[in-house]
Amino acid sequence: MSDKKTVSDAVRLDRLRELIDGKRCSRQEIASDPIMDCDVSLITKHYNGDRPITMEFLIKYCKYFNVSADYLLGQTGQPTLNPKMKEICEYTGMSETVIEYLHVCSDFGLPDIHFLNELIGESAVVQKAMMENGDNIESMDWPDLKNDTLLTTLVDYMEADFQQNSGERFYISANGNVVDPHSCDSQNTLTHWKDLISVTSISAGEIAEQILKSRITNAVVGFKQKYQPD
Repeated sequence: MSDKKTVSDAVRLDRLRELIDGKRCSRQEIASDPIMDCDVSLITKHYNGDRPITMEFLIKYCKYFNVSADYLLGQTGQPTLNPKMKEICEYTGMSETVIEYLHVCSDFGLPDIHFLNELIGESAVVQKAMMENGDNIESMDWPDLKNDTLLTTLVDYMEADFQQNSGERFYISANGNVVDPHSCDSQNTLTHWKDLISVTSISAGEIAEQILKSRITNAVVGFKQKYQPD
């Protein structure tokens, strides 16, 4: 009877779905594996939340995907079964894959590890400065600090949604000025600006993207000069 105990309410279906979707094989292959040994329709029903997951299948999923029950039950954010690896992942916030990669880089003396140390170390200096000035954190110049940090600049670019304001268009004059057509006082003024167009138009999202790309370029140059002097 204990094997039939339902644990569906406790299982994180989002994590089970990620494991199934991340497997480079079909659901039929998963179901046919000796560990699972079930009908493919059951895998699909578990995936969709249409069939309760028993303790028996919780154990099977853990064995098949090589993850801990705590991970599928939402008790930890780290899937690893290795206690030491779990502790490292939880302490650093990095995934098991990243930790293993860094370990290989360190063992073989690959230049990647030096670069990452310097890259993350640069951000760590900024974070330390922020912590030491915690009482006056609101008065600190965040943009300047972020511009000096390649890692945070890259994060800004990756997280930015340039499509958010893509519908609003601006004109660019022959001398490079960006003009909002809605700010024109009259149709004559708007026509005058149109006569000076060198680039047809540009969206707010495109402007933001170009600004962030420029920040990344400047940050890369500064990072290289600092850590790879001529």
